[in-house]
Amino acid sequence: MDVVSAILGTLLPLVVIVSLQEEGWGRRSGGSPVRVPMFLLLLVWLSAPLAVDLGLYRWFRLGVLVFTMASIPVFFSRAKAVSVWGLGLWTGLVLWEYFTDHPVTVVSLLNSEFVARMLLIAGSVLLLLLFHHYLRLLKGSVPGLLSSLLVGGGLLVLEIVLAGEVVLELVRAGVLPPSRGLVGFSARTTRYGPLSGYLFLAVCAVMVGYVALVHRPRHAAAEPEETGPERRKRCAAARRHRRRTAAGVVVVLMVAFPLLFQDIWGGRAPRLSAAEEVALSPASGSVEIPLEEVSDGNLHRYAFLSTEGTAVCFFVINRDPSGMDPVAVLDACMLCGDAGYVQEGEDVICVACGVKMFIPTIGEPGGCNPIPIDYTVTRDMVMIGGDVLENAAVYFLQEESF
Repeated sequence: MDVVSAILGTLLPLVVIVSLQEEGWGRRSGGSPVRVPMFLLLLVWLSAPLAVDLGLYRWFRLGVLVFTMASIPVFFSRAKAVSVWGLGLWTGLVLWEYFTDHPVTVVSLLNSEFVARMLLIAGSVLLLLLFHHYLRLLKGSVPGLLSSLLVGGGLLVLEIVLAGEVVLELVRAGVLPPSRGLVGFSARTTRYGPLSGYLFLAVCAVMVGYVALVHRPRHAAAEPEETGPERRKRCAAARRHRRRTAAGVVVVLMVAFPLLFQDIWGGRAPRLSAAEEVALSPASGSVEIPLEEVSDGNLHRYAFLSTEGTAVCFFVINRDPSGMDPVAVLDACMLCGDAGYVQEGEDVICVACGVKMFIPTIGEPGGCNPIPIDYTVTRDMVMIGGDVLENAAVYFLQEESF
């Protein structure tokens, strides 16, 4: 699902811009009253990920974006080529950056995961082309205001998903405080954001069905005065309709099957190990974990019940197989929320996104690494203060029972 969301989220603005510039969409007398809000949504959607940590490359991307988006409402018809090619350049840069950080496969063998991801990449591009083609077919039968509201509503849904990611970036950068409301909103939108791919797939399926039923050519019997060219034209229209419908069904299924395979079979999340309930020591006011208990190099999960009833999960792991270098971190990260981590060999894996982290790097902040917390290592104990765990409750969403 990650590759589908990346391709749709990057290329959909380009497809929408091209579709809106076709005759019949937003170029009626008086213009569409929602055109400007839609372009503002597109601008915020595309520029929001650049709001944090702007480097030289990101400034270049932002410059291309601002120039392109500014040219569209001002020179709507004259700057069609400039806006489309500029936005195309921007989306190409974004996709290049994404696939640099997220390769299609990390193995040299041809396996089912590689085939599924390649089908998803090809299917996502074909799905966007299908969406554009059917928008052109529907432009004459759907009112301009309704069409603008439908497209703008779809963009607004994706905007909400993106807002959760931006809030997480701002919290990570220290611009916003890590309050329970912000972290909860970000975690929920990040968790349910991948469903946007299924939503777009459902929209395309509805469009295919609508065109197949409503725009179906009439199969009337040939009239006596019908000429040969007229009959051939009628038969050709019927053949085009059948081929268009068949192509639409094939593209939808081409995305649906590998998507379900990846999410249901290939994307099964590993089960978390049971968390041991811990409480504060009356003498020290801290959670005390014996070093002997965590010296084996395995991930040991614990859960502390805060005063508000939230289960604060954390784990302790020894980073040095030949010695003793324990580290305590939260069982959550700033990107994926409180999905948790599992151990696989010498790696710790994020359950939400599958990112692998080398055990000696656990405790370093940033990225999908577990959130570091303050702790103290004594001669025989790992001690974590009660105030540290109480403050960490904002990173966890729901109460848990042990």
